[in-house]
Amino acid sequence: PPSTCEGQPGVAFLGAMSAANADASSPKAIDVVAELEQGVLELGEAAGELLGLETGVPDPAEELPARKFSVPYVVRAGGATLACCAGITNAVSFLALETFTSHATGTLSKVGMGLQGDDRFHPGSLSMLLVSFVAGSMVCGLFIGKNKVHFGLALYDFGLLSVSGLLVIAYLTAEHHLAKYFAAAACGLQ
Repeated sequence: PPSTCEGQPGVAFLGAMSAANADASSPKAIDVVAELEQGVLELGEAAGELLGLETGVPDPAEELPARKFSVPYVVRAGGATLACCAGITNAVSFLALETFTSHATGTLSKVGMGLQGDDRFHPGSLSMLLVSFVAGSMVCGLFIGKNKVHFGLALYDFGLLSVSGLLVIAYLTAEHHLAKYFAAAACGLQ
């Protein structure tokens, strides 16, 4: 039966193409992904030659060395525990102090919105929250030397005691506006 779109060149072309693709004697369809991969390889080789870099495709049979994550399970468990403690501190801070204390990126976003004139956010108080968090992080960097976590000489245990102390101070000053800064410093120190 005749189509309602008969006589339109685009429809006739599409019909002819689908009929040709259905025919077994038609040429093989182009593998777009393979063509794209080949083009990227050629482009990479050309760029490598231009920059004087070693060219060639790595042998897929050659196995790459596996990444090693050699952190003891005790340290992993400690990190997971600290992450849970940070979440609890953040939730309690929000409920008791009406502010989040461990989301530094969110706080920075609120500072920007406050600077743009949004009356819901006070840039001065939020900036002090960020300064408190960063100060806690800097103190942590002083306690833990050479990017290694170990107990004893690295003062890591003193850092955790300091976190506890700051949280106790935040609890004792909960009625005062400074409590949130102590809680933020504890989160940064952690």
